[in-house]
Amino acid sequence: KWCTWILIPLGMVLFIKQWIMTDYTTATLNTVAAVVGMIPEGLVFLTSVALAISAYKLAKQNILVQELYCIETLARTDTLCLDKTGTLTEGKLSVCHVEALEKVDGILADMMAILPDDNETAMAIRSYFKTKKHRKAITYTSFSSQRKYASVTFEDGEYKLGAYSYMALHIDKKVEKRIEEYTKQAMRVVVLMKNDFVLAYICLRDQLRQDAKETLNFFKKQGVDIKIISGDDPNTVEALAKKAGLESKSIDMSSVQDVRQVVNDYSIFGRVSPEQKKELVLALKNQNKTVAMTGDGVNDVMALKEADCSIAMANGSQASKSVASLVLLDNQFNVLPAILYQGRCVINNIQRTASLFLVKTLFSIGLSILTLIVLKNYPFKPIQL
Repeated sequence: KWCTWILIPLGMVLFIKQWIMTDYTTATLNTVAAVVGMIPEGLVFLTSVALAISAYKLAKQNILVQELYCIETLARTDTLCLDKTGTLTEGKLSVCHVEALEKVDGILADMMAILPDDNETAMAIRSYFKTKKHRKAITYTSFSSQRKYASVTFEDGEYKLGAYSYMALHIDKKVEKRIEEYTKQAMRVVVLMKNDFVLAYICLRDQLRQDAKETLNFFKKQGVDIKIISGDDPNTVEALAKKAGLESKSIDMSSVQDVRQVVNDYSIFGRVSPEQKKELVLALKNQNKTVAMTGDGVNDVMALKEADCSIAMANGSQASKSVASLVLLDNQFNVLPAILYQGRCVINNIQRTASLFLVKTLFSIGLSILTLIVLKNYPFKPIQL
């Protein structure tokens, strides 16, 4: 930066002095030689080559680099935001327990036959409750990340399936306590309701990646602050985070209006909407943090776009993969340290070689100043460079 500021006035003064003492052609050639010597023009090419070699090495580990500069950015990351499902976990949900207060197998089977949802939760429930489709649906509403539930209206009334706190008109403390008992066991709890009455608790479990604990420990040792952001119940996320070795209190973001007030106080965020994920990333960036974000769903896209470095899983949505800087083609979460290592290699190599360019630049600046004070002409021609 300083060389750039020096280059312009120094080049102008050098040209004027030589023009006065010699002819226009000699002054132009000598000034060009001095200015070109002061510009580290090979550094851009060198940086591109170094990054391209890193991208080639990462490709051998089945990591698709979609933006070259992200290799360096990840090496400078001081905050890593992780989506739970599909990132910390394998993303393969299965129904592990059903507590039915009434006979609901047929109802759930009919609902899942009608609903077009193809998310992991829907597919797990659809697999567990085999398709029947005996009832005729009047209307239905698909699941959304904002609404947190789906509903189907049959001739005997409307049935809702999703997060209890979003569906219930009047919150029952006993129901909440029952859900909490399951979520503290790292289960995702989906509730079936009709007319504000709970008919069944459907518990789903997702397996923690075997390499998740080791990878998180690596980043903690490197001084990287870890944030887990999920749309699931905060108790479920907290229980899973403990299994991964991250001890921290969780917060329910459904009641938080300003994320800036809580972004530094917590490391585990539950019931996060897609907009809040984006706001969390922006709040961290506004604190001059370099933020990396991992995700695999459509609800992660806005946050991935705002992050300094975004990482998507190959089994994720097409939208998340298209906006990500890096795509892990084998869904291999444990390669993040390898990417960090490559990024640091790039930084170190560029810094070492940049010092040589700096020597050449300072040499040229020194000669230019010497020419202004003592010499009649700049001692080099452009061809000699």
